Amino acid sequence: MKTDIRPTPEQLFDAFIALCVDNDQRSNSATFVKNGHVVGVGIWQNSRVDTIEVAIDRNRRYQELAPRFIEQLGHDPRVLDYSLEGASMATDAFCPFPDAPIAAHDAGVRTMIVIEGGERYELVLEKMREKGDV
Repeated sequence: MKTDIRPTPEQLFDAFIALCVDNDQRSNSATFVKNGHVVGVGIWQNSRVDTIEVAIDRNRRYQELAPRFIEQLGHDPRVLDYSLEGASMATDAFCPFPDAPIAAHDAGVRTMIVIEGGERYELVLEKMREKGDV
């Protein structure tokens, strides 16, 4: 999805990792990556927005579980940031409606790799440009 905002090198790296991970998923998948870590995956839902919502929900669970696990390993859990604020996303197909990328944006995702195409691609792109920071 082409917008006027240029991603940082870190966001591009995260987007590349998200694309590599998402490439191995099947059917309506979305992968969130932040700071080189996968922080949410959604697959096999009936709609793209449902897939995004599953990935957001899984991220919430990561945020709850990861600190305890990291602490058990003897590390400071505050070092890792599993929030979606500033995260990157890749999805396996185009988004036919703007609801899925908007849901990801509202959760904090700022860099998205979304396949171009589809009848409503320009509408989706327009809605994302209105957000101003994707």
